[in-house]
Amino acid sequence: MATKSGTIVVKTKKQRFAAQEKYGYATRPVRYTTIKAADLVDAASRNNSIPKSYIETACEAIANEFQNYILNGHSVQVPQVGTFRLVLKVKSKETADETYIKSRHIRLRASKELSSLLNRLNFVNEVPLKSLAEDPS
Repeated sequence: MATKSGTIVVKTKKQRFAAQEKYGYATRPVRYTTIKAADLVDAASRNNSIPKSYIETACEAIANEFQNYILNGHSVQVPQVGTFRLVLKVKSKETADETYIKSRHIRLRASKELSSLLNRLNFVNEVPLKSLAEDPS
């Protein structure tokens, strides 16, 4: 079974914060790749001795039900991962008739297990912070 904790590389860079009209430093994790569904199925099959076809069928069925529940206003709880829910960003106006939806998102509230694992992660900066402080720009 793969390890559940590790070290995450982060990148810190200077950026403009428009809302505050000033510059500051923002740190974000470096993303290496996006794991494709086929790779996830292969790993799950290999690490859990379950036939790949069973995992593929189960994943497809769960994904269909997940979409159905989310698109009908439900939150969906995934054990050891968290709860997914639909979130709307709205533009507020003076009356309810004028209010409109700007965007729709799916938000994840991490489970206690996942939060605990996240709290044990180590972070290493891609560029030492000291050299950023010396940056004249």
